[in-house]
Amino acid sequence: MACDLIVASDRAKFSEIFVKRGLALDGGASWSLPQSVGIRRAKQMAFFGEPIDAETALAWGLINEVVPADELEATATEWGLRLASGPTAALSLTKRLLDSEAGFEEAIEDEARAQHICFTTKDMAEGIASFLERREPKFTGQ
Repeated sequence: MACDLIVASDRAKFSEIFVKRGLALDGGASWSLPQSVGIRRAKQMAFFGEPIDAETALAWGLINEVVPADELEATATEWGLRLASGPTAALSLTKRLLDSEAGFEEAIEDEARAQHICFTTKDMAEGIASFLERREPKFTGQ
């Protein structure tokens, strides 16, 4: 649950097993689980400790994607390569914006600051050029 993106095999199972061991939630799950699935589903998972399958985890918003087990490694690698070839400053700032707990007005101000930073990057210039030239961008992380 500490990941930004989660791809799971169709054979995956997810659970908050702590209660079945006489333990309370741990590892930040008391915060991250309700953020992912909502308070009612989080309580269901935490109180009963029963595993849910990948399709249920997808429906509840716990994961992003379910793929056949034999495609899991290739899909995860492809996602990683897509992120690695992206505009690093824009991605980093976007992650920070999405993870923020700011209210609307503060979020708008934070977005303006982030855009100002992005406007100074070569990746932004490449993104605009690739749009105008109708081609895929080739970001360099600069």
